[in-house]
Amino acid sequence: MRDRVAAVRAGSFALFTCAALGCGGDKASDQAEGDDGGGDSGGAVDSGTVLPGCAGEPVVTWANFGQGFLREQCQACHASTVVNRGDAPADVIFDTEADAVRLAARIEARALGEPPSMPPEGGVSDTDRTLLDLWLRCDPAMNGGGQ
Repeated sequence: MRDRVAAVRAGSFALFTCAALGCGGDKASDQAEGDDGGGDSGGAVDSGTVLPGCAGEPVVTWANFGQGFLREQCQACHASTVVNRGDAPADVIFDTEADAVRLAARIEARALGEPPSMPPEGGVSDTDRTLLDLWLRCDPAMNGGGQ
């Protein structure tokens, strides 16, 4: 998985750079700009905190990626309001950033494992998997340094 992440990382960085400059229009660049279909796009992030291995990487946070990603890819089974959760465990809920922080290791193992087992029907692009990896590794909030 890490080889695939490295291969996509350059493209993701270009995508984030483009989003920061105002070009774009695709789903990933919209998320990079904070347009994840709802929620607060202001995302207070300590931009001075750079975790090891994350220098020079795009800033990927709950506000500009995680919330939208989990809503689109996971909450069909892992939202607290879902009646038919399939086989999803009752304690695996992704309603809030705190839920994601609590379950970060599980998200990484299931969604970034080789092969990934979540979501079970697949459909997550390599770019989104790269952004997920960056969010889980490089967002201080996901690593005990944030909210």
